[in-house]
Amino acid sequence: MVGGLDPGRRRLGHGPAVSDRRKAMSEGFSASIVQLSPHFTKVNMHGTGMSVHRFDGADGPNSDPHDHPFGMDIEVLVGGYVEEVFDIDKPHDPPARIERKQGDRFRNEAGTIHRILHLTAPVVWTSLHLGPVERDVSAYQFRDDGVWRRPIQGGEWQKIG
Repeated sequence: MVGGLDPGRRRLGHGPAVSDRRKAMSEGFSASIVQLSPHFTKVNMHGTGMSVHRFDGADGPNSDPHDHPFGMDIEVLVGGYVEEVFDIDKPHDPPARIERKQGDRFRNEAGTIHRILHLTAPVVWTSLHLGPVERDVSAYQFRDDGVWRRPIQGGEWQKIG
């Protein structure tokens, strides 16, 4: 078991095992585990609007900040991290640095542009209550000549404005 997640049984806490889909679905609950990177795992709780994230690595200071397709209410369950939040209307201002601590609850809107700078604990668990999809996900670059954006899946950078 690593950080409370047992990949063999695909079980998180006391919830139903994903491998036991028939029972989980008969109880009106199903979940899937998605490994998004070597350091980031997402557990989707289907039909609940909730997701749980486990990460043991950060985006880092040299990564392109990104937004999300939906607004979300977030709670830091275990650990903590420091994120940078960028203001697209003030592209030459430094990003706000915000420390998120265990127990913190906050909201990120779909248009919030951010990156996880570093973790303050070896492993971080967060729960997210997701709103409706509002937009496609983009990566951003804040350059001397303005803000540039591209789809997170790849593609050409385009200057905004």
